Formats: sequence, structure tokens, C-alpha cells
Amino acid sequence: MKEQGAIPSAQPDGRRPGKSLILDELLPGWKRVGDYVWLHESLLPSAAAPVFDSSPLLAHGAKAEDFLYYDVETTGLSGGAGTIAFLVGIGRAEGKKLKIEQLFLSDYPGEREFLEHLLVRLRKDSVYVSYNGKSFDSQILRTRFIMNGMRYTFPSQLDLLHPARRLFGSLLESCRLGSIEEFILDTPRVDDIPSSEVPEIYFRFLDTGDPAPLKSVFDHHLQDIASLKRVLVHMQKVLRDPLHAHADPYRLGRWLLEAGYEHWEVLLRRALGEGSRQAGYLLGRQLKREGRWCAAEALWRDMRERLNDYRASVELAMLYEHRVKDLSRSLVIVEELIDKSRSDGTDPTKDRSWDLLVHRKQRLLKKIKRAAKS
Repeated sequence: MKEQGAIPSAQPDGRRPGKSLILDELLPGWKRVGDYVWLHESLLPSAAAPVFDSSPLLAHGAKAEDFLYYDVETTGLSGGAGTIAFLVGIGRAEGKKLKIEQLFLSDYPGEREFLEHLLVRLRKDSVYVSYNGKSFDSQILRTRFIMNGMRYTFPSQLDLLHPARRLFGSLLESCRLGSIEEFILDTPRVDDIPSSEVPEIYFRFLDTGDPAPLKSVFDHHLQDIASLKRVLVHMQKVLRDPLHAHADPYRLGRWLLEAGYEHWEVLLRRALGEGSRQAGYLLGRQLKREGRWCAAEALWRDMRERLNDYRASVELAMLYEHRVKDLSRSLVIVEELIDKSRSDGTDPTKDRSWDLLVHRKQRLLKKIKRAAKS
């Protein structure tokens, strides 16, 4: 899961410090499974299983064992053919625990064997859960498979970065996984390293053969994978009880509306009450689609009176002209908008909206004149 700028990537250069590495003596729990490939298995206490009701996030009928949580650490943060994955982790539910397997490549000549061990652990019937994995992690792995004459097609992916932005984007300065952990889950990391430092630590290991600094990378990586399930569980709770969620009401309401779930209207009205004009515009469009004209009128009147909103005023004028057939009320609104355009200190004739207002006024005057004659 990489969300920062690039550093120079590395190409295999024939150095082989990894073959003589005795990693398990310095970092317990690691075992050699190939000349340059090491495996570490962890069984962690797990967050509660996601509630697998149908939601905009999860398909109906999903089970805990269907999910494969994965994360990749690489030699560069920008991707590309020269960027190599040297640490891949996979997490799966095992009873009430989360089993995490970490595969480590101790030097470049072992990459193909490293990828072969990874393939054994990938299941095509799983839903792959990641954080920016759809754009980064899976693309890196796909490239490395191709570069080594191997093929693997990633199945369904659930990239949690995108729903995180929808739910929490306006609440946070950044939607990095660490920010979600600290400010949404209230579980900040302690003594963690930034993702941007990971490649340099690996390069130093290749230069010196000293694996001790890698412990911070392994711990960081393990935490990334463990957090994926916790974030998924939290998101599912938000979507199951959206009215009591700590989330952006506009974005959450829009998501529920687009996905065909209830509570969208309450959330959009809440967002409008907090000052989100976009929520009002979206709510108004949906009320029009549903033919709820009385509710639409009340909405636009509120936005016009409380927010002095131009778009709401135009919608109200259109409603009075075309549906209510109250031409005089429509004309009053249009003339107020024209007067406001004249008095705001700019040249209204250079604005296309001005032409539309003038045209609307002329049409209304003609309609009123015809109605008076009939």
C-alpha cells in the first residue's frame, strides 16, 4: 500500500548476501523455505468478523474465509518494471484468529522462487482485500510475474482506500492507513516507521547483510495486514448503522443512494444542515426523479432563504413556471436574481447564466401576457 512519491528503484545486480543469511537466529520465527526465501507465520487475535449482511461494500453471502488480506513492500514507491516486491503478506481468518504469512526475499536472484511460494498461497476464489492494492500492490505483483515468465490473474479485489475516502475523506487531512487507524479506529501505532523509509532499509540490508533493521519493516508490514480486517469490520459497521456513524454524511448518503440503500435522505439532509450545498443539490435532483415535488419545493425554498443559494432559486423558479403554473411567483424569483447579478459588482452580460435569466424573464412575461388575454 503505497501512497507517497517515488525513490530510485533497484535492479538485480548479482550480489548475494541473502544466501548466507541466518535470519532465524537474529529474528525468531522466520524459517528458510528457499535459498533466498523466508517465511514467517503469525496467529493474531482478530477483530470481530465483518457482519456479512449485504451492503454497498460486501456482496450478499460473503463469508469470513472468503477474504484474503494482502500487502506488499517494495524497492520503490512509484511502481514500474524496475520495482521489486521483497515482502508479501497474506492474512486469512482461521477460527477466531487471523493467520498472517509473510514471505521475504533476501536477495534478487531468488525472485522467481519467491513468487512461486506466493502463488501457492494465493486462492482465486478469494476476495482480495488491500489498501491501495488495486492501483499499486496488485500491479507490482502482476509486473513481477510477467517479468519472470509467470502468469496470475487477480480475482475480485476490495481496495479499502476508496471507501475510506468516501466515508472519512472530509474528516481527515489524509486517508493513509495510519490516519484511519489513529483518528477513526482510535488505535494509533507506536514506534512505527514511515512507508517511505522501507525501501532504503532493504537496500541497506542488501549492502551490509545485517538483518536487524528489517525487524521494523516486518513489524510495520504485519500491522498493515492486521489493520485491513479491522478497517473492513469498522466500515461494515458504519454501513449497517449509518445514522450513528462517525463519517461524512454527504459522502455516505451519496454512496447509499447510488447503491440503492435506505437512510440516504436523512444523511443528505443532515449534511445540508451542516452547510453542504452539494448535499442539497443531490437531494433536490433525487426528489425530482422521484416526483416528490412538494418536498423538492420545501428544500429549494429552505436553501434559497437560508443559504441565498442561486441554483436552488433557479430550481424554484422552474418549478413554479412548469409544474405549479404560478408564473408570477416564478417571475419574482427571476427578477430578484437579475437584480442581484446587476448589483454584485461584475458585468453580468459576460455570464451565460445572465443570458438564461433574461431569456427566462422574457418568456415568463410573454406567458403572463397571453394568460391575461385569454
